[in-house]
Amino acid sequence: MSLRLSGLLIIGALVGSLASCAKEPTRHQSISDNRPQVMFEVRERMSAHEYTIYIDNLRMGTADQYQSGENALRILSGTHILRIERGGQLITEQRIYLTDGTTKVIRIP
Repeated sequence: MSLRLSGLLIIGALVGSLASCAKEPTRHQSISDNRPQVMFEVRERMSAHEYTIYIDNLRMGTADQYQSGENALRILSGTHILRIERGGQLITEQRIYLTDGTTKVIRIP
């Protein structure tokens, strides 16, 4: 009987310690990405993969990766040179200035 009582006491102690762990306060931190965003709109959506995007002479991918309303290219705040090519031919090159929290949509003809 005393063996049974000691077993119940051990189980009670375990349950009590687990219950106290569940009552500990929990911290939830969220991280917000406030970098500027650039998105692209292509007149013919099917051809978006043909446009190569360069920011400051660095190849960032193709326009279909950053379609407006779907995904955005996040860059650092400041002035940048944006260049768009199709099949190695220059479509547009422009200087853009973006600040934190802004979104710029580039329309590709």
